[in-house]
Amino acid sequence: MEVTLVIYIIFIFPCMVNFYSAVEFRYDYLNNFLDAPYQIFIRNIQMDDMELEKLELDAEFGCASAQFALGEIYENGPERNYQRAHDLYHNAAVNGYADAQYRIGKMHELWHSGMGFYLGSTVMLADDIKREYEQAVVWYRRAANHGHVDAQYALGRMYSLGQGVNQDDEQAVVWYRKAAGQGIAGAQFQLGEMYRHGRGEVQNDEQAVVWYHKAAIQGNTDAMFVLGIVYELGQGVVQDNNQAMTWYLEAAEQGNAQAQCRLGQIYSLGHGVKQDAHESVNWFSKAAIQGDADALEVIDKMAKQGDTHAFSALCNIAKNGHKGAHEIITKMAAQGHTEAQYVLGMMYWDNSYIPNRRAQWIFNWLLKAANQGHVRAQLRLAEMYSRGNGVEKTMSRAFCGIARRLSKAMPVR
Repeated sequence: MEVTLVIYIIFIFPCMVNFYSAVEFRYDYLNNFLDAPYQIFIRNIQMDDMELEKLELDAEFGCASAQFALGEIYENGPERNYQRAHDLYHNAAVNGYADAQYRIGKMHELWHSGMGFYLGSTVMLADDIKREYEQAVVWYRRAANHGHVDAQYALGRMYSLGQGVNQDDEQAVVWYRKAAGQGIAGAQFQLGEMYRHGRGEVQNDEQAVVWYHKAAIQGNTDAMFVLGIVYELGQGVVQDNNQAMTWYLEAAEQGNAQAQCRLGQIYSLGHGVKQDAHESVNWFSKAAIQGDADALEVIDKMAKQGDTHAFSALCNIAKNGHKGAHEIITKMAAQGHTEAQYVLGMMYWDNSYIPNRRAQWIFNWLLKAANQGHVRAQLRLAEMYSRGNGVEKTMSRAFCGIARRLSKAMPVR
């Protein structure tokens, strides 16, 4: 027994220490990479069973970085298991691992938006959501106190919105400033907002512009849009329509719906630019596709006033799956708008074959348009009869005649 113990102490124990020191070093080394590349590394690596078993073993022995890495795999890998990811993050978090503390805080914050279902909850009550926000704040604070910059930004947001804590603009500014000073664009934008609106800080347009610029340079489109506003109004800067347009265009071209809507207004009114109704509709359309209600309302109004380009844009928005635009087109069609009836009929058209479940819908709307003399609708009806797609196949003399005359008169679109 004594000999065995001596052998263990002299030979085996040092090997185990070296092994787990190497394991801890390996994961800490990986975690020293910047967050984004590290996450890409974890998500893209294809681990074989042996490697995964080793990672599981390291995690079981309490290696916090291994627990976090394994949690990443379960959260983002091909076979997702959010409960397992949550448990692994929690194990690493209680051991002081800041990345895991932030990640578990994020899971609690997102609980109300669906994460709760992944973690086994079936009913989400107001008290449940409040409790989850409070837990998010607990973990964000732990990570933030360890210097985790994303957690600092998140904690600022929770104070700003009063989620999980009493609403406190001064505390929000404290945490936004910590994250903004370390280059987090979202925090820089929010700090600009606090200065501009005098929340948690003395109102200061010049300081707001400083932080907006920092965020915009990093690609924050909200900051770009607000820079357009401040240059247009001359708030904290010398009024400059050219600079305003530059920032509006930069934000709009990167998909900011507010900037797209503002450009639509500018071109519609000819404010600082040549008035251009076509360009106006183009920008309103881009914004509406992203769900901007004001932009959709403008296009709807223009279409009902007979603007064909606006109506075409409205149809395109509906075809992109926008429920509001689809409802507008349907309402116009029900009120007898011929082109709207044709558009609804063609929304599910297929040149090869139309499923029977859609054929009746298509036929009904095309028939309404055809009865009002819509030429293309008449031709499509003739085609449906000739194919027997959703209707009884027939090529009566009348339909043959319509098809022949229309095919010569105009191309099908």
